[in-house]
Amino acid sequence: RYLQAHSVSKRLSERLQRNVQHALRIQAGGTPEHEIKVLKLVTEPLMKELHFELYAPVLRVHPLFRLLSDEDPASLRTICHTAIAEIVVFEADVIFCPGEVSSNPCMLFVLSGVQQYIQSADDSDILDLDGTMPGTEVRPGEWLCEHFLWTKWIYQGMLLAKTQSRFLAVTARRFQDILCNTKSKLPTYATQFVAALNSDMESTSDLGSSVDSEGMVSKLCGGGVRRPSFLRQRRTAITSIAMPPSSEHTTSVVPM
Repeated sequence: RYLQAHSVSKRLSERLQRNVQHALRIQAGGTPEHEIKVLKLVTEPLMKELHFELYAPVLRVHPLFRLLSDEDPASLRTICHTAIAEIVVFEADVIFCPGEVSSNPCMLFVLSGVQQYIQSADDSDILDLDGTMPGTEVRPGEWLCEHFLWTKWIYQGMLLAKTQSRFLAVTARRFQDILCNTKSKLPTYATQFVAALNSDMESTSDLGSSVDSEGMVSKLCGGGVRRPSFLRQRRTAITSIAMPPSSEHTTSVVPM
């Protein structure tokens, strides 16, 4: 009735109804942590252990977080306890769009579901989910938007949920607060990451790459490094809304 009273289109009304149905099924199948009253009685140190056990394996798919686990496990535990949130999206949801500025910047790890990343400003032919979408399919074990951890960032493409999906989100501001005063290699990694962005700002992507991250971590540990592939993925139609070459990124991590 509400949707009809406000003349909401049939297509959007159907999506909203499917969204609510999905949400009710999720609620029936599993209760969010903040709604489990007994967990509020658990001591803070034990909750920290729980969050570490739940989230650290997900973060460790990224080479830098594996390095952090070895060099500074206390900081990784704090990140798991205070800088993590779970996000649920539904089929056909647009998680972000090119040119959009996030109000709560987060790095995203895919926990479940399938998404499509499209580097195009024209979304007129992709919202029907007809199986012929351009771009790159994103699946569990992959990550996006690491850029937010190290610098100010504007989304360079569109991320669209092809199926119901869950993400683990690392909040950039909290991550930086935790690590800005640690004696780790992170400031050096941040400098490398941002230098790579500034070397070719006309061909950046929001997608993560294990090859790129392995290379940068290898360089931190004395090995060589190849040119990151997130710079080799050419954009098609959104170069006009990217940051201009005269506006360089700077690191958000305070160097030691």
